[in-house]
Amino acid sequence: MNYLLLTDTFPLDRWHKHKPSLGSSNAVSPTGVVTEQVQPDEVYIAETKVWVTNPVNHPYRIEFLRYEPDSPVTPPVRNHCHIAYTVSDLDLALVGKRTLLGPFDALDGLRVVFIEEHGAVIEYMHFGQGRREIS
Repeated sequence: MNYLLLTDTFPLDRWHKHKPSLGSSNAVSPTGVVTEQVQPDEVYIAETKVWVTNPVNHPYRIEFLRYEPDSPVTPPVRNHCHIAYTVSDLDLALVGKRTLLGPFDALDGLRVVFIEEHGAVIEYMHFGQGRREIS
């Protein structure tokens, strides 16, 4: 079983001082959950050798990720859940962040990067070229 592990505590009353600058669009997108079980309608991401589902098709917007045994993705991205944000400017969102993986083109029109923030894995997603979802 996989758990989201937070290694640091972060007082909520200080959140406004540290809220990420994500550009003009900072909608919360899916929660990524690592699994070993094949899921319906998976899409293969060759760059990271992972099968993902479209969170739009899940009632709680969960994106399941199933890694190939030889995936180049390492912990904590590979074995922790993550939350994703859609950003309008990936470069702006990355300023001052600790990058874990990427940025890379996951699909045509979808560029992503994984960062670590206060012990949590966070994915920033930038949609372009008319793409609005993972499919």
